[in-house]
Amino acid sequence: MGGRLRIYRFSAPLADLHAHAQAEFTAHWDKPQFQKTPSSGSPITDHEIKLYKTGFGIDADWMLPPSNALGTFYESVDGQFSHRPTIFVDDQNGVLYFQMTD
Repeated sequence: MGGRLRIYRFSAPLADLHAHAQAEFTAHWDKPQFQKTPSSGSPITDHEIKLYKTGFGIDADWMLPPSNALGTFYESVDGQFSHRPTIFVDDQNGVLYFQMTD
């Protein structure tokens, strides 16, 4: 796989998490339009975590939300994932998960 991977997560009040998710798209160099889908399951799964390990050599179990997490999924409207933020806000537990690859 190679390339670069940027991942992080943090807890905060929900309003701050959603403001941060939108700010990530605004601050992005291409300024991609985003769509948000409420009441979504997490896009970050065991499969993603395994890809982090095999593709980037990173142990990122800490990036796996609870399996029953529901929240808001932010993604680029152009359907492109490379060079675009993918953000999941776990609305039940107040945690934001960010990932972006190239």
